[in-house]
Amino acid sequence: MKNFAMCALVLLMAERQLHAYADPGSGALLWQVLVGGFIGVSFYVRRLINWLRRGNRND
Repeated sequence: MKNFAMCALVLLMAERQLHAYADPGSGALLWQVLVGGFIGVSFYVRRLINWLRRGNRND
């Protein structure tokens, strides 16, 4: 197991050339996902806080 961990560490540390391209649309999509996720999480956190504040009543 120790040998496997050592080999994995060496492979992760080895530098190799990367041939990749990311177009501007990919960056825009990433920002859109991050902003949408933040807004969605904040909406549900706000609902949870209001639910806890209000108690478990159905007014």
